[in-house]
Amino acid sequence: YLDLTYSSYSSLERSIKQISEELKDKAKTQKGIVYQNHRINNQLQNIQKQATSMIHIYKDEGGIFENEIKDIAQDSNLQRAIASFDDELRELKRYQVEREEMGGDITFNPMMDVTSLLDMGEDMTKQAKKTQQFVNDPISERQEQRECMLPTIIKEQSQKPIPFSGEERYGRFLDMHSFHHEAINLELISSNADYTSFLRTFADTHRIPTELKTDNYQAYLTKVRVYLEEFYKRTQPLGDQLKKQEELVHRTFDQDFREGKLPGWDFIPAAIERVEAREGKKKKRRRRKRKRAEVFTKVDVAREVALNEALLRSYAKTLFDELIERTCRETERKQTRTYEEIQAELERDKAMVAKEASEAARRAKEASSKAAVNDNPLNIPVGIDGRRMPYWLFKHNQYGVEFKCEICGNFSYWGPKAFNRHFQEGRHAHGMRCLRIPNTTHFHGVTKIEEALKLWRTISAKTKNKDWDTNLEEMEDDEGNVYSKDTFMDLKNQGII
Repeated sequence: YLDLTYSSYSSLERSIKQISEELKDKAKTQKGIVYQNHRINNQLQNIQKQATSMIHIYKDEGGIFENEIKDIAQDSNLQRAIASFDDELRELKRYQVEREEMGGDITFNPMMDVTSLLDMGEDMTKQAKKTQQFVNDPISERQEQRECMLPTIIKEQSQKPIPFSGEERYGRFLDMHSFHHEAINLELISSNADYTSFLRTFADTHRIPTELKTDNYQAYLTKVRVYLEEFYKRTQPLGDQLKKQEELVHRTFDQDFREGKLPGWDFIPAAIERVEAREGKKKKRRRRKRKRAEVFTKVDVAREVALNEALLRSYAKTLFDELIERTCRETERKQTRTYEEIQAELERDKAMVAKEASEAARRAKEASSKAAVNDNPLNIPVGIDGRRMPYWLFKHNQYGVEFKCEICGNFSYWGPKAFNRHFQEGRHAHGMRCLRIPNTTHFHGVTKIEEALKLWRTISAKTKNKDWDTNLEEMEDDEGNVYSKDTFMDLKNQGII
């Protein structure tokens, strides 16, 4: 349970950090805004999930958490705690190897003990062997696969694409064309009614005659209500106005329905009174009972239809009023535009989405680079396999010691080996040629420009008018071989190097 508590705290910190990163860079396009809100909502749900798990752990109804602390606190039980930990770790490693070989995955429950976790994994292994659904993960994904297997780490699910139709444009407009055609087929509106007039009046259900409110009408009404609710959840995952409107309608619906205050249902009180009046009669008991059940069944059906209508009116007037008007304006604007103009606008939207995606990728790359730098504060060299050099070898070779060379433009060399080698490299040789000084062994170890000039004047004074021995000047080829200047030039002229 101590490991689970640590895992929950770590997951909470990661979710909070990711939310803060999302809030720093506000999305600009409609698609970016919707997807960003869903990512934030997923992190908030993970925070609630981890907090709930921590509450169960701290309640410690079975006393397991308290026993773990006591075992660690008491020296007499320390060996037993270590042995138990080693056994569980050994089982987890065995299970991890099995899962890596077949490429499977599980969803970990923080309240599940290790035995249950292993049993569930074995069952999934048997099922996978039956269906022969094996996936060989590439080497680059193995690290993520290993983290998914450990019980102290919760896997963060990748974001799935959010379904939107072409007309909806990622939540900018409504797409109710199918409901428009269905309303015409049910004769709820005139066959000449256009799409914009339907959008402005589809919530005015009190205008529909009662005889048209059949089972097909009830199914149509339910589909429209569900569409609006799902549309709100897709476009505004962080909003809570939908739930508030639903609670507000339910709070006053029963009383308004019985009193006939709902539009189009003013006859309900009289129908209920007739049924209740029959209850006082004692004659024809069986017939009365059958008739009362039939009437009340019709009232219950009417109540369900009236509830859907009330919810639909509430949604249209409070949550979707601006969106409905925006959709109507867009529909009227499309009717005045050519096909080429519409396609050009769609291409502009795609270009904006692509630009925002590229910027997001760039920011993610910068963040990963920054994280990589922070993850390696000692700047330990990394091999071609992606692994760092052992720290003892890093200290032994003094790779943490910095040497600067002023002749090379204040370039830094890390470690004595790289520093000594750079005197025969092209950067240092170029700096010496700029100073009009031959790059000979006399200047090995000299990094200051002033010291190099002073040493050159001293050597020139001693040699006086003697010719300078060019063999003392050394040159290096591409393979790192060092030659005297004359030998190097001869080999270069012959094309050997």
